[in-house]
Amino acid sequence: MFFTSTSISSSTGVGEVDELLRHAEQADRAGLDVVSLSDHPYFADRLDAYAALGVILGRTSNVTAAVNVTNLPSRPAPMQV
Repeated sequence: MFFTSTSISSSTGVGEVDELLRHAEQADRAGLDVVSLSDHPYFADRLDAYAALGVILGRTSNVTAAVNVTNLPSRPAPMQV
């Protein structure tokens, strides 16, 4: 079973962190497999998907987390010196 950002699209804003965490914890308790968020760094009011999933994984014990859309131009590969 999947729990995606389409189910919680209203709770990925900076002001809705508590709601996002509540939904993720509910998904974990319900036995769902995956919590996913989309990455939209060009919307200033949206949470960073990678940081949010790190917090979600710290608050849950059974779900897997994934970013289902990544904005590659804003996330270049690390540069080696």
